[in-house]
Amino acid sequence: MNEREVLFQNIPVGIMKARIGETIDIVEANPYYYEMFGTKPSDYPKGAFTRFGETDRKMYEAYIRQRAQDHESFSFEYKAVHKETEKTLWIKLDAIYLGEEENDSESCVYYLGVYFDITKQKQMATELDETKSLYLRAISSSDEIIFDYLIDEDVFTYYKHVEENGKIINKPRVFEKFLVNIGRDKLIYPDDLVYFYDLCREHIDHPFDIRVRREEQRAGEYTKMRVHASVQKDEKDRPVRVIGTLRPVPPRESMEKDTDSIDEKDELTGLISRKAARKLIEEFKTNSSVAVPYALLILDIKDFRKVNDAYGHIFGDNVLLQVADIIIENINKSDVVARLGGDEFLIFLKNVGKRAVVSMCDKLCRAIRDIYVGEDLRIDSCIGAVVSQDPSVAYDDLLQTADDALFELITSDRVGVEIAKEISNHNKGLRISYIADRNLRKETAGKEKRLSELIFELLEKAKDIDRAINTVLALVGEKKGLSRITIMHRDGEELKVTYQWTARGVVPNTSLDGHIILDYQNRMRENFTEDGMGIIDEGTVAKFDRSKKDILLPAGCKSLMYCDMLEFGEPTGMVAYVDCTGKREWKDKDFKSFRTITRLISAYTLKAKAIGKE
Repeated sequence: MNEREVLFQNIPVGIMKARIGETIDIVEANPYYYEMFGTKPSDYPKGAFTRFGETDRKMYEAYIRQRAQDHESFSFEYKAVHKETEKTLWIKLDAIYLGEEENDSESCVYYLGVYFDITKQKQMATELDETKSLYLRAISSSDEIIFDYLIDEDVFTYYKHVEENGKIINKPRVFEKFLVNIGRDKLIYPDDLVYFYDLCREHIDHPFDIRVRREEQRAGEYTKMRVHASVQKDEKDRPVRVIGTLRPVPPRESMEKDTDSIDEKDELTGLISRKAARKLIEEFKTNSSVAVPYALLILDIKDFRKVNDAYGHIFGDNVLLQVADIIIENINKSDVVARLGGDEFLIFLKNVGKRAVVSMCDKLCRAIRDIYVGEDLRIDSCIGAVVSQDPSVAYDDLLQTADDALFELITSDRVGVEIAKEISNHNKGLRISYIADRNLRKETAGKEKRLSELIFELLEKAKDIDRAINTVLALVGEKKGLSRITIMHRDGEELKVTYQWTARGVVPNTSLDGHIILDYQNRMRENFTEDGMGIIDEGTVAKFDRSKKDILLPAGCKSLMYCDMLEFGEPTGMVAYVDCTGKREWKDKDFKSFRTITRLISAYTLKAKAIGKE
């Protein structure tokens, strides 16, 4: 028996060769074919369709003869009864045209038939249909809405299943140019638009609540709905589709959530949410017994997408953090600042007039422009503002007015501040976040740069090395979740601090005793790697005098990693990566990562030193 015959005999799929002439006969078949139908070759005296009923036999033979006449391959499904068990099977037949054979005495054509038992698949499909029917019936009796948003096409579709005459009917509603018209149509409460934008940009990966105007509701009426959604990506890892459900939030739960909104924080910057900001602003206006001047500002970073395209989102997030810090540093503690979403921030200033607002905005714009983003990029900001002393002006009208001023500034391709001359009516339709997100679907298609690649690119292109190093330290600190990074260079027998970055709320420390640190490193050399890397935590510090503990682990530090800076193999300084939050478990990948980062920093601090001597 040759290899073909072995395969033909033992393959677990029904295979047969048929001759189509005056009758349709089985020429040969593998054992599995007969096992599938529970019979044997002698049970087919009248051809391949002997065991079919007369009507079915004629129907299938007519169909096959027509295909054979046109020399076509074909496929169909049918039911068959197992002869021995009398069970009904679902069979799929794929028939492949083979042609004619020269030794035939009559005009015949041949087909190869491959038979698959698809009974289980049919049963599963039936069960799935039944489950789907139950699900559709369940959601038709509930208030759940299914939605599908195609980001590139900007088409939003939501589906509501209803039962009519005992049948579940799907009633889709399609909205084209969804992002363009979403504010104008007021389908989503303007204050909640940012959640949808952030969902498309994958800034949200958990259920959240928005207010939606349903078909039966009048203008201005909304229902609080909980969104469960997922973002699908293409082969370039770019978001292209959002699929999810909307379900009404139970009234009691909705009330409880509203009372907690003040505690909501933006995950990236740590600023309060727009909902919390709204509450604080409305409380201020309500509690103002006299006409106190105030201002509401919307700050937008112009062409922020270029930053992400040039350096990736790691760097872009760091820029947003720096912008948030600049705003906090330049406003009073009683003022309000929140992140609206994307690259937009809301600022509410109390007890200020128009002149003070202009001065404040100019200061913010200059400070933001000083953020280091390489030699070829510059960060400009646009600020739309409204100044008033009328506590009765609605929050939505203030927001609309500032948004109109921002829109005027951006569309005229200007930067700086635009103060509105009069209060707008919020019924016009908010554009908040639309301006900043109008290029939502044009984000860079390239892969995100690795941190080491980004650091190298920043430092290599930098003309101002000092600014570039400070930016790198901020990037590393935020990305690695550190509290403080300190660069120290040798000065004789001591180490002196030359650069330092601290996370928000962490106390800087420039009084490190370099002599003691060097002494520690020399004593504990066995704890350091050949590359001059080591860990200092409360356990290792215990080996020293208590008087030195405050120096080795200063300002609340819980654990730190020291890495030597080398020049021609000799140590010239040290970088301390500090964690003040808890007992950090440094892993092998941390050693590799920080070693690379330290080598890059070492090389370019030497460059800065050399430039300074010129």
